[in-house]
Amino acid sequence: MCTSDCKCYAGQNDETKQKWISYGNARLFPFLRNVNDTNVVNNGKTTYPLKWSETKAGSVSTFSQCYEEVLKPNLKYKNSYSAEE
Repeated sequence: MCTSDCKCYAGQNDETKQKWISYGNARLFPFLRNVNDTNVVNNGKTTYPLKWSETKAGSVSTFSQCYEEVLKPNLKYKNSYSAEE
């Protein structure tokens, strides 16, 4: 979530975005995420910035929604064992 494919809603007046940024990189690095605008290498691992949408319509609120509405229809993570072939 909060990726280029499945952006998170920044919230009214960016309240949600600011809350996540307030956690800081130390809290986000274990999840390979960061509060910067670019990728950051931490202990040899690349961490990725959170991506935000200014509107609810351009965002997702759960991983399930991201997978079902964005990733699966676009065959983003289709595997060789998929029953839909």
